[in-house]
Amino acid sequence: LFQLSVRPVSNESAKETKKPLTGSKDPSEDQGSHASEASAASISSTQLVYVVSDLGRLQEWLPDLLETVKQKLEMIGFKNFSSISAALEDSQSALSAHVPALSSRIVQDLSESCFSYLKSALEVPRLYRRTNKEVPSTASSYVDSALKPLYQLQSGHGDKVQPAVMQSWLQEALSDSTHRYFETVSDVLNSVKKMEESLKRLKQARRSPATNPVSSSGGGMSDDDKIRLQLALDVEHLGEQIQRMGLQTSD
Repeated sequence: LFQLSVRPVSNESAKETKKPLTGSKDPSEDQGSHASEASAASISSTQLVYVVSDLGRLQEWLPDLLETVKQKLEMIGFKNFSSISAALEDSQSALSAHVPALSSRIVQDLSESCFSYLKSALEVPRLYRRTNKEVPSTASSYVDSALKPLYQLQSGHGDKVQPAVMQSWLQEALSDSTHRYFETVSDVLNSVKKMEESLKRLKQARRSPATNPVSSSGGGMSDDDKIRLQLALDVEHLGEQIQRMGLQTSD
């Protein structure tokens, strides 16, 4: 169990989205000699969920095992059950001790998978800067993609662990990834603001004294405001999707 908790967690979602580049050589040429090493060195978050589930079942089974052992030993006249009870309690504690480390690895994998899409907010300015795109009205597709790993875990493996455990994994993963998303969006907005101010200063420097300042406005939404609106739609949609999972954004 200790070895499982320290193995690198393979990013299942990333594997599904990655494709070989056009014209690249056969991946098996590079990976063939390392395939066995990779399978032994990494473990998927889904496999870790099964391990946590098995640990829970074993802990539930130990008290029944004690009663079975007592009945068998009583039949042969054995009376000192305290040592056996202590041994089983130690086993139960040992099993419980591994759960936090395994849960931490699951949360880390979920958070990394989620943020690998959320960081696409960095690409929003490029989509609207000098592209004459229409004013955005819907959220970007990366938001839905970011929550797919969590949806898959919740719907596919929610019955394998206690609801409170699954809730805790999702909350912790989202707490980490959304904080990083907040920092990313903040950086984008600060960059947009600096660019906007820089362009304004440049226009003012080029404007002749006879130019009418009012006529310089195009009347439509600027590229900078389109970027801001797109990010606002993305953040709002992310909150709505989180609530659809049965979670509260306030948590």
